[in-house]
Amino acid sequence: MPSGRYPEGLLPPLPELLAAREERWHRRSGLAARHGSAVLSLTIRIPHGLRMEYGSFLYGRAEGLLKKLPVLHAESGLDADGPWTLAAIGMPGAELKRRLVEWEDTPEGSLFDADVTDEDGGDLSRRGMGLGPRPCLVCGGEAKFCVVSRRHGPDDVRAAIERILFPEPASASLPERIGRIARLAVEDEARTFPKPGLVTPVSSGAHEDMDITTLLASSDSLASYWTACAEAGAGHPGMPGPELLERIRPLGIRAEKAMLAATGGINAHKGLIFALGILCAAAGCLLAHGSPADDVSLPRSAMRMAERLGDELSSEAPQTAGLRAFRAHGAGGARGQAMQGYPSVFSAGLPAFRSAVEAGLDRNSCRLCALLALMAALRDDTNLIKRGGLEGLALVNREASRALEAGGPSTPEGIAAIRGLEDACMERRLSPGGCADMLALVCFIDRLRELQD
Repeated sequence: MPSGRYPEGLLPPLPELLAAREERWHRRSGLAARHGSAVLSLTIRIPHGLRMEYGSFLYGRAEGLLKKLPVLHAESGLDADGPWTLAAIGMPGAELKRRLVEWEDTPEGSLFDADVTDEDGGDLSRRGMGLGPRPCLVCGGEAKFCVVSRRHGPDDVRAAIERILFPEPASASLPERIGRIARLAVEDEARTFPKPGLVTPVSSGAHEDMDITTLLASSDSLASYWTACAEAGAGHPGMPGPELLERIRPLGIRAEKAMLAATGGINAHKGLIFALGILCAAAGCLLAHGSPADDVSLPRSAMRMAERLGDELSSEAPQTAGLRAFRAHGAGGARGQAMQGYPSVFSAGLPAFRSAVEAGLDRNSCRLCALLALMAALRDDTNLIKRGGLEGLALVNREASRALEAGGPSTPEGIAAIRGLEDACMERRLSPGGCADMLALVCFIDRLRELQD
């Protein structure tokens, strides 16, 4: 049975999708007429909701394709049907189609539809070249049949995409497997939409200095860091404790420098370097010693690793926004969450996520439910406090609770409340960055089951 379902209201209605496709067809025909050349139309070959999630991720992978072609003119956009690229290409349409068919048969190319209009305005097809239909990403059968019969749900397709984009070598070590899961969790958070006040694949939220490409660049720069933390944990004698935190701190300092270099000085994931680094190290240590990394051992390990951080919170010279927020408002921020074993994650975010999974929602909607629960529960989001004070924090807590009570993404009323919270965050330039970090932890803990089932 297909896994996951998209709630009505999060995706555009059918008339908007059809209008977008018709507009793109007119653009494509006009481009062919103006340049008298073949035209490439590049779109993403996955379900609509996943197109919105993965669009920026996948188009970064497709840039290499255009660099290998004699492009006369190219334009890209994002409409109700998802992201697209149109390009006039200086070569015969038949030759272009042949090259694109070869590319579509590669793992990354299998995620795209690369359609060609020839220099005379005619559309070239695989059937016209004597080729069979394209295979399904999930089962390898005829894709058209699977689409029409709705044989696979969005979560089945999501898993197939991850196997293509982030393949796991058969010889991967435990730390490498934990590092891969951590990277996927970071990008789970980045892909989630809508996220009031936060960067998504389709919005910069309340941020003027970053967008989804910034988060992707940061994620790339941190991929090896998560593995290094897990390696430090796996090599640690005994169970996790404060000595393990001291062992990974130099790794975190180097990771922060790498992140800033990759983002041009923008702090995209500083809080997550601390929080997810702790959980990667804890998971590496626990699993290497034959202990489960579960809802009991992980928070307990985080508390033991962070037990000496209270001295930093009470230091006389606060040098970070988190320490200043603690001094002014008693908000412990990232340190406080670690010292308490991440209560917002284990008492609010994870239960909401799992309830949404049990209700049959797709993973994006499950993550959105978790985010709302975190926004309703978290009282020490220092990023929110920095931008909007305690008043801004209270507004987000209140409106997120209201959205959850209205049904979250599973009801029209809940979706309307989410949109209202988005508007409020944009108007006041509020960004619940601490909640975003905790959402990544929720995704990491959920994915850790892959190593233990």
